[in-house]
Amino acid sequence: MYFLDRMRGIDTSKVSRNANFDMPLKRGRDGRFKVDPGMELLVGLSTDFFVEEADAWREEAWAVIRKRPDVVFQILTKRAGRIPGHLPSD
Repeated sequence: MYFLDRMRGIDTSKVSRNANFDMPLKRGRDGRFKVDPGMELLVGLSTDFFVEEADAWREEAWAVIRKRPDVVFQILTKRAGRIPGHLPSD
């Protein structure tokens, strides 16, 4: 993944919120979601969902995930120790 990001000019040492994180909530002209039910999305593919820099926007990510229970969000992390303290209460 780092190789592909480098090809796209993405600096993976900088953690930032993806501008398209709300894509699972967007709808097409026909009113259907652009992300189909049952689709599997990798969250944190080029970074780590539980990295400290993501603390500021992680609640917004949980809100998107809650609104699309029909989508599989695969959350990637190397920081398993941070998981219990950063899960939503629900």
